[in-house]
Amino acid sequence: MAIEGFVFSFAQNVQDEARVEAKAQARTSGGSTSWLMAFAKLMGEVANNIANQMMDKAKEIDAAAEKEKPSNELTAELTALSQLFKMVTEATNNAIKSVGEGNQALARKQ
Repeated sequence: MAIEGFVFSFAQNVQDEARVEAKAQARTSGGSTSWLMAFAKLMGEVANNIANQMMDKAKEIDAAAEKEKPSNELTAELTALSQLFKMVTEATNNAIKSVGEGNQALARKQ
């Protein structure tokens, strides 16, 4: 699968999941929640998942250090996870900020 296909698929999955989450939240809380709030919660869960993977990898590095084994591969994996975490959090921030600024511009024009 090409990287463009992966990115589109990931974005589509996140949108679908945010819609489902918003509908489920509205049903359980009796009120309504915005798709943006559902998106933020979903992306927070994605970031938490990556953070947990980072913690697990750090524990593996610690265990390897105690056994005096080389941990270059583990360190590289931790670095990759931290970059992925950074990309997800920055993308989430940018998406939320862009929607907010778009809504603000739309409100000014009305």
